[in-house]
Amino acid sequence: MSGKQSRRRRQTLAAKKPTAVKGPALRPKASPKILLAILAVLLLIGAAVGVASALRGGSSGSSSKQAVAGATRVQSLFHGIAQHGNVLGRPSAPVTLVEYADLQCPYCRDFGLQAEPSLIKHYVRTGRVKVVFRPLAFLGPDSVRGRNAVIAAGLQNKLFDVVQLLYTNQGVENTGWLDDNIVEAAARSVPSIEVGRLLADKDSAAVARKAQAFDSQAMADGVHSTPTVLVGKTGGTLRQVDQKQLSSTLATLVS
Repeated sequence: MSGKQSRRRRQTLAAKKPTAVKGPALRPKASPKILLAILAVLLLIGAAVGVASALRGGSSGSSSKQAVAGATRVQSLFHGIAQHGNVLGRPSAPVTLVEYADLQCPYCRDFGLQAEPSLIKHYVRTGRVKVVFRPLAFLGPDSVRGRNAVIAAGLQNKLFDVVQLLYTNQGVENTGWLDDNIVEAAARSVPSIEVGRLLADKDSAAVARKAQAFDSQAMADGVHSTPTVLVGKTGGTLRQVDQKQLSSTLATLVS
């Protein structure tokens, strides 16, 4: 057989060689032991993530639950306004407004939430009026707890923030709503406050002395109900003013 004939024979044989048919790919089956091992690892990872979250104090969702209603509004209301203890506004403001209130009193809440924001915007923020808040405890043990809490907040110059938050979340008087939990939650809703310090201070002798001083001053001012509001020129004689006459009285004093 010649060389050319030999090459043609190899080509012919190659052409007749059957082509391999591709079938479906075979997937290896995992061993049940391997699957159980993978499941165990995943469970361990999940448990580790849960522990880490607990150690960090929970997720962002649980942190948000610590903020009471009204937190954003209150931050905006007092942003940039000086607080010194129980005094809100410029210390040298020409007009002084003194407010006696009980944190459980619904009428005090109405005044605090409805009238004060406008007062703060037009008179306190502009430096023409300063507000002096003197908490009383007329209505019962919960009122005492609320009063002590806001006085303690005043030691950190955040009294007015906590007052507004407690008003916003006020419940029916003497039903136990004003407990340690709401006090702590309100404190945690004020970004720059030291919560642990407030909780310790509210039961301190210093806070008790301030509360007693407010009671004595209320007697001297002839306060028999809450809210009671007194206004006048700073350094002068203050007189009680009906809430309906408050706006016109302030307008006259600052003119």
